[in-house]
Amino acid sequence: MSITTKIWHDETAFVSKFDNLNFSIDSLGVLSLRVIGDKNNTHFNINITINGESKLSNQFNLKDGETRTITYYIVEKGSLSITGEISAGFALPPYSGRIEAIYNTNYQVSNWHDKTAGISYVENLYLISKNSFKNPQLVLQGKNTKKTKCMLSILFNGDVLKNFQEELNNENQIIIDLDKNSLNKKGSLQVFGFIQNESLLDADANISLFESN
Repeated sequence: MSITTKIWHDETAFVSKFDNLNFSIDSLGVLSLRVIGDKNNTHFNINITINGESKLSNQFNLKDGETRTITYYIVEKGSLSITGEISAGFALPPYSGRIEAIYNTNYQVSNWHDKTAGISYVENLYLISKNSFKNPQLVLQGKNTKKTKCMLSILFNGDVLKNFQEELNNENQIIIDLDKNSLNKKGSLQVFGFIQNESLLDADANISLFESN
């Protein structure tokens, strides 16, 4: 378990591209991007790619000293790349920006993934705490552009905390915060349910439980 930080900074009168914020993912964790506007009204275009597949694209402007944080849960191993550019934000040059990419694997993670042309049932997705849970979160991620229906139940020590249904695709990551007050003792947090295709293509989903150490 570790925390790895990589930093990019540049100043330009035109467009400056960045493509050197790369990570090799051997353990699942959480990516935090701290984006800082250093000079003038700078436009940021940021893309997150995992194993060559685009996961998140974000564009915004930041003025001097303004900061924005982007959090993304990494639910599959492989290669992670943060790419993009800074450019004119309707102000006189130069433009300057800084990006701090922090990858944190100090989490307990239980992960389930499957692909099916029909129905696939979620199995062996659970976390066990010897004390109480601090900040448990359920992360749902689709794997293609077609919608996957996801119907789940969250249980703690056998009692149902929540039943819900979501539609997933590769373009959205759904984060479900769990009520810490209901998890203030030791026990087992479990997820049951199934995924089902919403089109003629296969259903494909990645479902994970995260808990900070």
